[in-house]
Amino acid sequence: MNLGNAYYFLRQLDQAAAMYRRAIQIQPDAGSYSNLGVIYFMTRQYADSVRMFEKAVELEPQNHNWRGNLADAYRWTPSEKDRARASYAQAIGLVQRDLEVNARNPWNLAKLALYEAKSGEPEKARQSIELAMVIAPKDLDVLTMAAEVYAVTGDQQESLECLKSAVQSGYPRFELEANPEFDGLRNDPRYREITGKGKPEASGNK
Repeated sequence: MNLGNAYYFLRQLDQAAAMYRRAIQIQPDAGSYSNLGVIYFMTRQYADSVRMFEKAVELEPQNHNWRGNLADAYRWTPSEKDRARASYAQAIGLVQRDLEVNARNPWNLAKLALYEAKSGEPEKARQSIELAMVIAPKDLDVLTMAAEVYAVTGDQQESLECLKSAVQSGYPRFELEANPEFDGLRNDPRYREITGKGKPEASGNK
């Protein structure tokens, strides 16, 4: 799995996927299934990502990250889209349980905001992400999730500002470009400046 992680950050996703598959063959593990699911999700093989995230949830049903990943995969798979809301609700319940232990954990607050935004609760999402940003305004993960929350809730300006800060703090551009939540930003000149792309994409392309 560690070798797969190394290939991942070298942007060699095929090799990374091969290592995650090998890790699963040796010892099935929720983390390996989830990592392989992320590869499928990033390459927009959403139905395949569903299968991997379902395996992760099966092995660790109380982990809100796996539940949230599965909800994302459902949401982007047309035949599974109706299952997303229930999965987000489960993820919200699990992360709220964790927040009962530490109500000011910025990463969990940002995750909560993501789940709320994607389940159609924009006001709750904004409240959660704003609190996370107050607690950890320069945290890379929080900035990245904030950009996604604002993109989902339709606040393009805030999303782009958070994206810019996240990239400056080290957010890999290939992850940004693979995230379907940012598809609506791709022809904005500010997005192209952030990603280093000088020209807008042709209409209809992602």
